Formats: sequence, C-alpha cells, structure tokens
Amino acid sequence: MNRPHVSREQLKADFEAAQALQQAGRLAEAERAWLNLDQAASGHVGVMTNLAMVQWQLGNHAAAEANCQRALAVQPGLVQAQAIYAAAAEVRGDVAEATARYERALELKPDLATALQALANLHRRQGRLETARELAQRLAAAAPHVAQAHETLGGILLAMDELDGAENALRRAVELDPNLASARGNLGAVLTERRQWEPALTHLDIALGLDASMAETHNNRGNALVSLGRSNEALAAFESALDLKPDFADARFNHALVTLKQGRWTEAWPGFEKRWETRQMAPFRRSFNAPLWDGTPALDQSVLIHAEQGMGDTMMVARYLPLVAERVGRLSVECQAALKPLLDSMPGDFHVLEAGGGLPAFDLHLPAMSLPAVFGTSPETVPWSGPYLNPAAESGDLSGDGLKIGLVWAGNPLNPTDAERSTSLTQLAPLLEVPGCSFFSLQHGVRGDEISNGGLAHRIVDMRPQMNDFAATAALLADLDLVITICTSVAHLAGGMGKTVWVLLAHDADWRWLQSRNDSPWYPTARLFRQPTPGDWESLVADVSTALGAEKSR
Repeated sequence: MNRPHVSREQLKADFEAAQALQQAGRLAEAERAWLNLDQAASGHVGVMTNLAMVQWQLGNHAAAEANCQRALAVQPGLVQAQAIYAAAAEVRGDVAEATARYERALELKPDLATALQALANLHRRQGRLETARELAQRLAAAAPHVAQAHETLGGILLAMDELDGAENALRRAVELDPNLASARGNLGAVLTERRQWEPALTHLDIALGLDASMAETHNNRGNALVSLGRSNEALAAFESALDLKPDFADARFNHALVTLKQGRWTEAWPGFEKRWETRQMAPFRRSFNAPLWDGTPALDQSVLIHAEQGMGDTMMVARYLPLVAERVGRLSVECQAALKPLLDSMPGDFHVLEAGGGLPAFDLHLPAMSLPAVFGTSPETVPWSGPYLNPAAESGDLSGDGLKIGLVWAGNPLNPTDAERSTSLTQLAPLLEVPGCSFFSLQHGVRGDEISNGGLAHRIVDMRPQMNDFAATAALLADLDLVITICTSVAHLAGGMGKTVWVLLAHDADWRWLQSRNDSPWYPTARLFRQPTPGDWESLVADVSTALGAEKSR
C-alpha cells in the first residue's frame, strides 16, 4: 500500500510539534505523534530515537528497545539511542548484554554521565567493586556539580569500607542537594560505621523524611538507635524495614538481637537463625549436604556440632554438648584449636575435633550457636547443673598477697563491636591501686604489651608465657580469687568454671547479657558492671574500684 506523499515542510512541522509535546510532558500524545511520523518518514533516525525516548518514559521498555535497535542499525553512532538500548537490556535482567551496550555508549561518548552511573551501579551489584569505583570516579569528574554523581561514588566507597572517601563524596552530594534522600541515607550509614550515633541518626531521619521507602535506611537507623540504648524505637525501625522488604535478612536478624536483649528469647530464636543470610555471616555459612538437627532424638544417627563466631560463644554453649550426646547416636564437636584440650576434659560422650582438619561422616549437623534455640532456651531455663569447664592441667599456683585477681581489658580486634567492648589497661589502672590485691594479666596477644608500655609491670604480672591454650588459661584461673574482664572469651571461661567473674560491659552490651541486670542467667557466679552512657569507662571503673574495696574487706 502506498503511503500518501507528505511534503518536507509538513514533516518538519510535524517533527517540531511532536518535540513540543514531548518537552511539555504530554507523553501519550507525543508517542502518537512520533508513531505517525514513523509511518510517514520510515527510517528517520531522529524519529525512531525520540519515539524510543518517549516509550521509555512511558514504561514501554520493550518497544523502546526495538526502536533503538532500528535506529542503531541505520546509524550506529547514536549515543542517546545506545544508552536507552543498554538500559532496556538491564531492565530485562540481561547483565552481560547491558554491560556490553553501556560500554559501547561510553566508546561513543566517554563522559556520558547516564552510562557511567548505570554501569558503575551494575558492576557494584555484581560485586565488581574496583571496576565500579573507577567508573564512579569518572562520573564524579564528568559531572562535578551533579549530586547523584557524588552519591554514586560515595555509595560504592561505603560498600568497599573506604569510609574517608565515602564520607567526603556523600557530604559533597548533600552539599549540592540537601534533599537527595539516598545521599543522606548513605551518609548516615557511614557515620553509623564510624560509631557517630547521634550525627548518623540526624542524617537517617532526614533521609526517611524525604523518602520513607528505603528499607536499608530504616535498618541503619535501627542500628544507631540500638547503640544509643533506645531499644523499643530500634525495634520499630527494623519492623519498618521488614514491612518494606519482608525478606530483608539483616533487619530480621537485627530485630532478633534486640528481642534477645530484652529477654524474649523464645520469640527471637527464629530471627536469630537468619544470621546466615546476613551480609556479615553469609560468607561463613557451611555448605553441608546433611540436614540440620532440630533437637529431635536421633539415637541411630550421627551429629556434627560445629563452632561459629568467637571462642567465647563456643564455651558458652558447650554446656549443651552432654545434653546433645544423650539424644543422638554419635556426637562429633568441631571447635577452634585453642579450645580442644578444654572441651576434651568435659564430661559427656562426644568426640572433639580441631577446626580445619578432616571431618567424620555425619547424618545431621548444627552450628553451635543454634543450640540454645534447639533447646528452646529462655533466661529462666538456661542449663546449669554446676561448672562444666575444668582445667586439664594442674593450677598455676600463683603467688601474691591478698586477693589474687585476673584482669582482661581487650578482645579480638576483628570482632565488629570490639571498639565498644574493649578498653585499655591505662583506663583500668585505678583498679591496680586498690590495696590488698595482687593482679595477674590474662590478656592475650599484643594488647598485653600495654603492661610494659605503660610502666605497670610492678603492679600486674604478664601471664602470656603460660597461656598456650584455654586449658592452660583455665589452670591459671583455678588459682585466682576473682576474674575482672571485658566481654570476651575469658568471661565465658571463668563463668563456665564457676569462678567469681566480674564482667565490664559497654553501654550497648551484647544480647546475652540482657539489659539493666547485674547478674547473668548463663553464669551464676558472674556480676555485671555496665557503662552508664556510651564510652563511659571512667564511671564504670570507679564502680568496680568501690566494689573491689568492699570485696577485699569481706
């Protein structure tokens, strides 16, 4: 069928009219106008490109992609068509094709901001962070006055834990556009990572006031509120995140941690099991073909309990091992190497293995920190029939005048909360001045050097040469009257041995110590001392000094 002849003047007028409709935002009318022009001037790359742009804005991505493909077949160097063509592949989920198309757009125009931003985010989502950073840096250089460019760079640097660069980029983004919600949210996340809780909360609140649909920002806000001791508000923040994203494992796990801290353990255990889906714990999940043991008696089956997280966690839940052994046919326990001699000395029919070695055959398995959930533990039902950790060696027969006290001030620096839970020997030095006491350092690692570096060797004995493993440390503890320690493995060792132990806790203490209590359902011989406000070790140490004076005079 022959098309009616349209003059060049009429085509020009129709083209300008379609452009005017498009620029006015009258997209449906503009699409009809471009479709008519496409019929009248088939193969015109300007018509096809503008039609694709309007269809993209209308959400008709498939039609936009098809028209970009037509335009590029006629003129392969059309930058705008190439950019839409790439975005269409990304919407379809074809990452490889989208990547190739964005790269082609950047060959045509190396500083094309839309392609740089899209390709940077695409690489970020695929975990290719170095490539993403390079593209985001090019974007920020190409669009120095565009807030989204700096926000993209800041978000990628945050994902790479490069907090200085992330903060600089995000502050620039906020400076350029104070109402850019994503930049505010990411800046709040950076400040949360820096433990700057109040400033973080300010930016997170502003971000959610601008856009309440950001689940990640609600989750970060909850974390800041937890650290400020505002538990109920934190729960509400995590619930808001889950309302927006029900499968958000980090928010579910964080909600469970607060619920555990409030003592509602049986309610919290299902959420606690979500830890293996969180960004922090997912890399450590064990891939076994065997199913998880759910606590059901399995007298004809073999079970593997495997350690996770810290050595203190393993010692805390070791109390369950004899109970497990009673319910299964054969029990193997994989633990950290330093704990093997200690667990070997426990009562109960189970075989202890060092992590990193070979594993026996097993029918069922369970991560160690899932034991409290499997046994339905609440604060009122923590298993305790007496001390369950015992030194495998004879006691150290420590000599000293008055009360013999072990002291620990720092934990594993790799622990995400170590900055809050650990302190310094200098901060605890007032304890060393309490008369009638002899102090012995049970501090592992380089932090033990604080004794000599602080000129305190005359007040506290460095026991590191005798602390080859936890069985050796247990032998030292057996000869002490009191252990004073931060929240670290020695607290669990002393508690499991039934030794008198005073645990010095950060204001935002770990869930296992609950809230506001000075005793522990895990360890009847423990006494808890808490910071009254975040970071206030001075007041805590003063309280411990007073208590120590009273203890000495008993």
